[in-house]
Amino acid sequence: MAAQVRHRLGEQFAQMSYLIADAQVELDAVPGFLEEIIKDCGEKGAFYLLSDLKSDSALIEAFRRADFSVWAKQRFYQLEDTANWGEQTSAGWRLWGNADLKAIQALCKNLVPKLFQNFEPLTRSATTVLVNYAPDGSLVGFVDVNFGPKGIVALPLMLPEYADEPKVILDMLAALPEPGHRPIYICVRSYQPWLEDLMQRLPTQSSSEHVLMIKFMAVRQKGHSLLKVRGFEKRADNGVPVVRSGCNK
Repeated sequence: MAAQVRHRLGEQFAQMSYLIADAQVELDAVPGFLEEIIKDCGEKGAFYLLSDLKSDSALIEAFRRADFSVWAKQRFYQLEDTANWGEQTSAGWRLWGNADLKAIQALCKNLVPKLFQNFEPLTRSATTVLVNYAPDGSLVGFVDVNFGPKGIVALPLMLPEYADEPKVILDMLAALPEPGHRPIYICVRSYQPWLEDLMQRLPTQSSSEHVLMIKFMAVRQKGHSLLKVRGFEKRADNGVPVVRSGCNK
């Protein structure tokens, strides 16, 4: 049995890249193996451990036994042929800058369910990001782009009223910097059903459904002030000033 977990310094979540367990005897041992991984991630400062499994994976039940929960689902789409959709341009899309960060965070908070926002990153400094603005200057969408040697994965986040026209996806792909001949996969998560509908209207091949699972290792609670002690709040301060507390010579 083997697994790999990625945890970037300073991030509150860790991401499991893979877990290999083929034989049934190993499947029975997965919950205990996961507990060891959870303990290690917690000691390194992670509050959440994330995992991505196919919906028909035999590992799902083992993850549930280790108290993992499904928080979203996703599919990957690959365009087959865009020749019949006219000429693609990069109109509306451009690379982000520091001045876009505040608008990106606001859009995330508007579209990503609040329960997911602690572990669905609100800043995208580790990836290439394209942004799209409406004529009135408001941000209507952005896309995270991860470049790998065997392909490109794009994760868009868009307001539903601007995600009805397939051309917005085609223009997004045309704006990718130096895509080369690598295949491009568009990842759509279940909390954006309008993008699922849009991708299904395009000539695409879709992957099987994946479930996104999470293990909560910490619960946020508002801390109470330790500076207020009821017994002393209304008492007069008769202490000696620091400058007089020493012995006079």
